[in-house]
Amino acid sequence: MRIKRFLCIALSFILLFGIVGTAGATQLQEKVVFQAAEITDENLIQERMDKGITDDSSIKVSADVSGDVFTDDSGQKWKVVAADVKYTSQKLKEVIRGTQRQQDFVVHSSVEALIVPYDYGNNIPINDTDGGSTSMAQLDQTSYMSFEDDITANPGGYTGGTATKFHSTKAKITKNESTAELISLRVGQHGEGLSSTTKTGTYDYRFPDDDLRNISRPSNGTYYSVTANKTNYWWWIKPGQAPSATIGGFAGATVKRGTQTYNYSTSIYRSL
Repeated sequence: MRIKRFLCIALSFILLFGIVGTAGATQLQEKVVFQAAEITDENLIQERMDKGITDDSSIKVSADVSGDVFTDDSGQKWKVVAADVKYTSQKLKEVIRGTQRQQDFVVHSSVEALIVPYDYGNNIPINDTDGGSTSMAQLDQTSYMSFEDDITANPGGYTGGTATKFHSTKAKITKNESTAELISLRVGQHGEGLSSTTKTGTYDYRFPDDDLRNISRPSNGTYYSVTANKTNYWWWIKPGQAPSATIGGFAGATVKRGTQTYNYSTSIYRSL
């Protein structure tokens, strides 16, 4: 009887430590191999953008400025061009899970609009000798994103893709000239295609959807933000693969100067 009781107790200990050991092994599969404090000082961020410092060259920014062409009282014709399109990415964290590696980034971008003589070229950046160029306003965008390479999307067995998530995006419009009038600002995230709630879960096709915020008469130099809700998924991306998804953060603004209207836009994404 005592032997049977002893065997039951021993078996219980074996099962208990076996479960603990299994849990410990599972935990050991995740390891933080890099972590950095986010740079929040605007002067340091601007310095990184000025120098073009990026911790991952696959993270890209596109920017555009468009607007009315006008002629002043002297007969001089003017247009608007995008100048000083800058961005910087900072790696915040890197986690190893078995053979997989997830990286987290914060990305800052800015685009400035200048009014220049109509016959001037569109080269960037604009110099002080461009014949009376005027800086009107600047659009800034910040996005927080994560990605992990070599992900298989099931069902379907699509291999070699990247699972990407945008956690949040914020933007602000700042006028550089007193006559500029801030009309509107929009900030958001757009996603469509194969996506999953977990990186290694079931991937389903999701129709285009946005987390979007529209601000009328935004305060000068004030950030407005959105967090992932409708786009709160891991999106499977592989260029050239038909089911490949699209995900990114974007910002846009409309500014008036007199009777002229100007539109700004920026987009942060990963290009493989």
